[in-house]
Amino acid sequence: MKYLAVFVLFITACVANSDVKTVDTQSATDYLNQGIAFYNKGQPDQAISNFDKAIEINPKFAEAYSNWGLVFL
Repeated sequence: MKYLAVFVLFITACVANSDVKTVDTQSATDYLNQGIAFYNKGQPDQAISNFDKAIEINPKFAEAYSNWGLVFL
């Protein structure tokens, strides 16, 4: 019974951690999309700000880095 309780706690912790990552990724994607919209409106400063926020949330978000760099072209 003791091992079952430990197993349940372990699974609960794993599920809780995966939910946090999903929320962060969605937020980073939202900032990316907002940045693209600002860029398309001719507002590069706001685009950069949104790409920066996306990168801050998810430092491995290659698409945010790519779009950030394209603003400077």
